[in-house]
Amino acid sequence: MAFWILDEEKRKAIITHEIKILPDYFEQVKAGNKNFEIRKNDRNFQAGDKVILKEWAGGYTGRKIMCSITFITNYKQRAGFVVLGIKPLLAGGDEVY
Repeated sequence: MAFWILDEEKRKAIITHEIKILPDYFEQVKAGNKNFEIRKNDRNFQAGDKVILKEWAGGYTGRKIMCSITFITNYKQRAGFVVLGIKPLLAGGDEVY
């Protein structure tokens, strides 16, 4: 089992990843009920990175949520996949959509 937490001294650059998310899952993140994503780790996700979840319904809808990756683990995942702990970022007191 491997897991990663943010270590500011070792990680200098924070990367922003843009990823698709289906409408049902988008709504659950927006409502605060879903605080994780299971993804193929083909982008070298790191704790502290940002993800922009872009709603996808056969095409982009224009809705998006920016989140911070707070935790990563590959525990009990298929090879090459990880679970990302995510937290929506706030801008002026409102979630970013």
